[in-house]
Amino acid sequence: MSGLSLSLGLGLTRRGGGGGGPVFPVLAEDENADVTDITDDDVNYTLAAFTVTGSLTFSTGGEIEVQIIGGGGGGGGASGAQPGGGGAGGEFVKTTVTVTASQYNIVVGPFGAGVSGSSDGVSGSNSTLIGSGVSLTARGGGAGGRGAGGNGLNGGSGGGGGANNGSAGSSTASDGVGFAGGNGFPSSGHSSGGGGGAGGVGNVGGYGGDSKHGGPGGAGLSSTITGSATFYAGGGGGGTGFTAANGGTAGDGGSGVGGDGSRHNGGAGAGAPGTGSGGGGGAVSVSSANGSTAIQYVRWRR
Repeated sequence: MSGLSLSLGLGLTRRGGGGGGPVFPVLAEDENADVTDITDDDVNYTLAAFTVTGSLTFSTGGEIEVQIIGGGGGGGGASGAQPGGGGAGGEFVKTTVTVTASQYNIVVGPFGAGVSGSSDGVSGSNSTLIGSGVSLTARGGGAGGRGAGGNGLNGGSGGGGGANNGSAGSSTASDGVGFAGGNGFPSSGHSSGGGGGAGGVGNVGGYGGDSKHGGPGGAGLSSTITGSATFYAGGGGGGTGFTAANGGTAGDGGSGVGGDGSRHNGGAGAGAPGTGSGGGGGAVSVSSANGSTAIQYVRWRR
């Protein structure tokens, strides 16, 4: 009886053989979605993944799970010996909504770029899911501030402040979650703050009280929407103006998906692909790194 569909009226279809269970939607058409069948915790789902902007059209309505994340912010550039702050992860939105027999449009917000020289990074762009009765926005992550007092930019999570007293960016999350970045080390210190993540704030420059340590990025959040646990929306680490030989330690990216910050003459890391994470801050003679674009997911029971 598992293949039986019973009409319930109102354009809905109940799958699985009756008995007052949940109502599942039926997909009629998709644009730019990678649609597969998965199992999570012994429950069968259809999963639609979007790496570019697209849409889903349902022939009948029901409940869907949505996970959308804004693009990760880029790290800030260095100004002389003073490194830039880490970029922030995008706002993390995960919720259940009810759809009707209509089209739903998914916008995939691009990542923000890292920079060379004394400039703030570029913030990530918003991701959205909009259709009949549903309007969700995941704001892009704020960029890291440049060295020499550059402030982190506001976003889904806030970017880290640049060295020499740069202030952290704040979270503007509304539909989901995000956190502020970390401040740069005060006065003439040579370490910057980490970007905020979806699971926690970025750390200040001079992590652990040592001016040679860039601030780690804020933690991301774990999700099993694909059937496997994965972290998303981690903050990028802040840079340090010191070399490894002089005890300099760049800030780690949040939860292993945010990009690592850079040391003097050592490269910064980009946000992990598909996760909406922030890029690492730049340092002396080193460009900051790009954030990453998130894959947007929608799934429903089958």
